[in-house]
Amino acid sequence: MSKNSRLAPLSSIARAAPHKRRRASSQVLYASVLTLSVQAAYAPAYSQVLPTGGQVAAGAAVISRPAATALRVDQTSQNAILNWQTFSIGAGNSVVFQQPSASSVALNRVLGNNASEIFGSLTANGQIFLVNPNGVLFGRGSQIDVGGLAASTLSIKDGDFMSGRYIFTNNGGAGSVVNAGNITTLSGYAALIGPQVSNTGVISARMGTVAMAAGDAVTLDMVGDGLISVRVDAAAVNASAINKGTIIADGGNVLMTARSANALLD
Repeated sequence: MSKNSRLAPLSSIARAAPHKRRRASSQVLYASVLTLSVQAAYAPAYSQVLPTGGQVAAGAAVISRPAATALRVDQTSQNAILNWQTFSIGAGNSVVFQQPSASSVALNRVLGNNASEIFGSLTANGQIFLVNPNGVLFGRGSQIDVGGLAASTLSIKDGDFMSGRYIFTNNGGAGSVVNAGNITTLSGYAALIGPQVSNTGVISARMGTVAMAAGDAVTLDMVGDGLISVRVDAAAVNASAINKGTIIADGGNVLMTARSANALLD
């Protein structure tokens, strides 16, 4: 993607034109947005191979670069917040989080203007939150192996996160969350949160929860034993939760919810 890239709203693909006179323009929009989404999901990220500008905003963690193609975060507090200018992982590159335990959580917030494009590997023994209002894309070939994952284009306040209140809200212009890669959590959860969320890849959370929640305000609650509950508290314009891929949650739960006057749940 180009500089200052954003992911196009997925619902633009799904909605039909409300009036016949708009049919032609809607078809053009359908084609252009579909092409953009496909190109983004399958094109490797060359422009930014590893996250940049990382700063620890709360908790304790150390960021290091053990190799040219690797970034490592050693987290020593139960919860930690890291602010980044960009958080993308190019093909052949890796990011590893070493956390105190499987219940530890790291919030990674992107402050810059670029969407997060993950084409490499992201590994953590604990739980990872990735929050980027510009959009989050797990591209084809990406490999996510974590204890738990919440990928969101809705924002969360520092105080709420550090207190275990996982309340996500749209501060304006939130993009899409798209998975075309492979997300695996071992007895954990995988949650895609935003106005539009989509899966065309593989999400596996055996004995855990896979959640796709579309709206402008979403609350995530930890039930325990890898299970979570999600609640959409505010509707989003053109909200959509679309699964065209594979979801595996043997012994767990699959939750799909979208709240909008014209919501699409597929």
